[in-house]
Amino acid sequence: MNLLLWWEGTGGAHVELFTVVEGKNILVNDPDEDASLKAYIPSGAVTGETITELPSTGRVAVVGLLPTDGGFSTTKSIELHLQEGNLNSVLNDSVKFSINGESADFTIKTEDGLKKIVHVPVSTGEIAVKVDFKDSTGYERSVEWS
Repeated sequence: MNLLLWWEGTGGAHVELFTVVEGKNILVNDPDEDASLKAYIPSGAVTGETITELPSTGRVAVVGLLPTDGGFSTTKSIELHLQEGNLNSVLNDSVKFSINGESADFTIKTEDGLKKIVHVPVSTGEIAVKVDFKDSTGYERSVEWS
């Protein structure tokens, strides 16, 4: 789950939510872009406090990052967890994993219904992670965290 908290103090400000598809910034909910992620509940979905899972868009979704911000150490693996959709899947041979801008070894495993891209670090210090991949419809995705 992603959460954005935003407020305005005394000056004007704005925020744009977007994904990067094939090197292009695509705004969330952009009605003119087929590749735009939709940030609303699909028509016909039942909503309420008893709903624990929203209907899927059918696309590959990032559902987890390990460790979370500030949690890096040499004893933990670094993982990106993806949920494949019924409309597309991750192309394993397209995955690129980098640490601090340098290519890094990784494994891909399927566990608990998720595709997990895993790297076990051998260095200490600050680590910036970037994982790039394509899905079966040709969209390029990039996920970064540190």
